[in-house]
Amino acid sequence: EDPTDTSDSGMSPAEETSPCDGSINGSGIPTGSRTCEGNICTVAAGAFYMGSTFGHADECPGRLVTLDQFRIDRTEVTWSQYDECVAAGTCVEPPAYCRSWAEGLSRPTWYEEEPAVSTSIDDYPVTCIPWAQAKTFCAYKGGRLPSEAEWEKAARGTDGAAWPWGSQPPSCPFANFRFVSWYCEEGVVATGTYGNASAFGPVDMVGNAWEWVEDWYDAEWYQNAASTNPPGPTENCHTVVGGEPGECTLRIIRGGAYNVTEFNTRSAARSASEPERVDYNIGFRCVYDG
Repeated sequence: EDPTDTSDSGMSPAEETSPCDGSINGSGIPTGSRTCEGNICTVAAGAFYMGSTFGHADECPGRLVTLDQFRIDRTEVTWSQYDECVAAGTCVEPPAYCRSWAEGLSRPTWYEEEPAVSTSIDDYPVTCIPWAQAKTFCAYKGGRLPSEAEWEKAARGTDGAAWPWGSQPPSCPFANFRFVSWYCEEGVVATGTYGNASAFGPVDMVGNAWEWVEDWYDAEWYQNAASTNPPGPTENCHTVVGGEPGECTLRIIRGGAYNVTEFNTRSAARSASEPERVDYNIGFRCVYDG
């Protein structure tokens, strides 16, 4: 007898178990303690609400996950920081066309007065970095790429905020993203341009540049992940919820970018890419144990 056969159970397809069944969600208030020294912020140990019932099926179920304390870069890694790793002979220099593109970008336009932020490429998030090189840089700095759970806690706080600052969707003076038919900015802008810090202190976790994390993408991972320090999947990854499992081939990217719409900048929104991808809109930040 097939234990998955529900033909005689009286259960219609519409009544089959949803991945969101049993979800719990926090208050949505950005809750956390901002303890930052220099460019590194501490995310205290404890539980947080991970996942969401308000987005795509791969965000379900919403539930409590507990993490050890870790530290995370306040900003995305910049060109000047990455150039140090290149000069040390550890990292591979990004393609010249990517640097030329970044150098040609104009300053932010959504200010009535000249913003007190840098317009130098040195302070822009470095992009065009494939996943392996992002991992190499973080190791060079004594850290690592964040797990998907660590990234989400740092972005949302402990109580499931939809965006780092709460429930209010972003606007152009507050984050670098795309409306339906036009962009706030033509590309990335300097890190720290916006006052959009999360409850734990990191900025620009919404928009500007996507951020690589450590984990492989599995659309059903939230259904099966451990509730304490969940490691990412290593096998049997699903490209869509309800699909057949297969080889894990995509790495997670989080946070959206300057050319990503509002809905996909939510702190629970998940996306993924081939780890070899080199793109103007993908950067990263590092985390550190303890």
